[in-house]
Amino acid sequence: MRILLFLVVVLLILVFRKKNQSGSKDVAYKTDESLKQANAENPDQTSEDSELLADCESVENESLKQTNVEDSDPSIETLTLLTGCECVKIAKRKSNISRQELLDKYYFYLEQGKREGFTPVFINDNEDVIEIMKFNAKASSAKTEDELRTTMENYRNKLLSSDVADGRAFLEDQLENDIKKYSHKWDAFMNGQAAERNEEDDEKEVYDCLSLNNSFDNIVMVKVPVTEPWKIWAYIPYGNWNACPTPEEHMAVSKYWYETYGAIPVAISFACVDYLLPRPVDDPKKTAIEMYAYCGDLEQGYDNFASIGESIKDRRTWNFWWD
Repeated sequence: MRILLFLVVVLLILVFRKKNQSGSKDVAYKTDESLKQANAENPDQTSEDSELLADCESVENESLKQTNVEDSDPSIETLTLLTGCECVKIAKRKSNISRQELLDKYYFYLEQGKREGFTPVFINDNEDVIEIMKFNAKASSAKTEDELRTTMENYRNKLLSSDVADGRAFLEDQLENDIKKYSHKWDAFMNGQAAERNEEDDEKEVYDCLSLNNSFDNIVMVKVPVTEPWKIWAYIPYGNWNACPTPEEHMAVSKYWYETYGAIPVAISFACVDYLLPRPVDDPKKTAIEMYAYCGDLEQGYDNFASIGESIKDRRTWNFWWD
């Protein structure tokens, strides 16, 4: 009796389940038919909806891909770790980004920085630049990421809490040393006439060096959380190799130039530092002497101070290169 009752219950369950499945199919069929009828009545809307859906899926997929690329980018992670700053990749290596595109991007971030309290700086994620930063902060021997982060932070805090040296006095000392060292050629360099400029000279801008290095490295924008531009050297301790100034000397000169000319360090590469000014200087030759004191390797591109002065006469960009 119990077996018979059990079989009856199972049979009822099977019948009920089959009926529900049939009803679902009918509903689905009716829904499909309703959509087909609506689409037939308004074919244009069907096309628009399909295209919109496809575009949304495409955008979502591309956004996800881009996020994955940026999140896993080792150069961004390394520079973020070293600088303690938000870093944004501006251009991949060999992207052939133009000088004007870089300048446009810089002004965009400059305005954003004024609102949010940071100073933007372009930097190449060159291995040598990274090693120089570690060396100057005495972080080359760090074994772990935490140790590296702490060492860089300690260096940064020490530099930010120290008095900034007199940038003008530093340049005067450099110039005096060069006069003594190269006295045999000083008169010619001081009193020589400016060479005639050509069209190629007129096309040169601050990003020549940075654009060249983009053939090998990515270009990254570092959002340095300071409003005084000369303080960026505490976060990006570049220099102190060959005749290139130390980070402390860069900071001193940058402070002096900012207060005197409004000059802002805008780009740092393996062998280059670039500055941007709000307007051309009033006395190009006098400024040229200071520029030479900052970067004596300018003599490799110019015969005398007059030529350096002529090259910046109408410009708001300065480019320095150390051999």
